[in-house]
Amino acid sequence: MGGWRRLALDDDWAQDAACRLLPADVADKLFFPKKHKGVRTDYSGAQAICETCPVRVPCLAYSIAHGIPEGVWGGRSPEQRKRMSKELKVRYRKVWWRMHPLSRATR
Repeated sequence: MGGWRRLALDDDWAQDAACRLLPADVADKLFFPKKHKGVRTDYSGAQAICETCPVRVPCLAYSIAHGIPEGVWGGRSPEQRKRMSKELKVRYRKVWWRMHPLSRATR
């Protein structure tokens, strides 16, 4: 099952996510596609959905704060999140944990 289905105490933002409107099997294929060695993974379908999503920023912050390495979160692929500057990741984490302190205690 895709990563976005594993949300816990701090998932209130996800109720408004554009990807929630998709059937689970479609969302999983788009946002968490199987990777094939030597073939570039296409995240464009998921990223197009993220472009219209009202919770794009909290989604990206969630993935960074929780260290989720796979899938598209907040319109960014795993590679794009890896390439984000350390300073930007730190800012996202600080904001996230300030907004959701209880979820950090139960991780």
